[in-house]
Amino acid sequence: MALDRLPCVRGKLSLALATVHTLSVHDQRGLLLLDDLDRTRGHLVVRRPEKLAHTVYLDELAHRLVTDWPAERHRRRPATTNPYLLVTARTSADDIHRGPRHPKPCG
Repeated sequence: MALDRLPCVRGKLSLALATVHTLSVHDQRGLLLLDDLDRTRGHLVVRRPEKLAHTVYLDELAHRLVTDWPAERHRRRPATTNPYLLVTARTSADDIHRGPRHPKPCG
C-alpha cells in the first residue's frame, strides 16, 4: 500500500487528501487552514478564491491522520505560528508561506 511507504503522518495525510478527497496540491498548499479543520465533526472546509467554500467530509483514514497530524506538527515545530494545516521545515517559520510546495520526506 502506498501509505505504508510514506515515513510520516504529513505525507500520508497529503496522499489521502489527494486520492480520496481529490484535493489538488494547490488546495493542500494554500487553502487548508488549521481554523477550517473540525476534528470533532470530521470535516475540513476548503476556501477557494471566488468560489463558495467546499466542505470535505473526511473518511475514517483521513480523519485519523488529520487528528494525528497536529500533534506531530507541534512536536516537530512547537514554535510555528503558520496558520496552514500542512507545513514543512521551510514554511513553519514563515506564516506567509502557504504550506509545502513539493512534499518531501518529513524532517
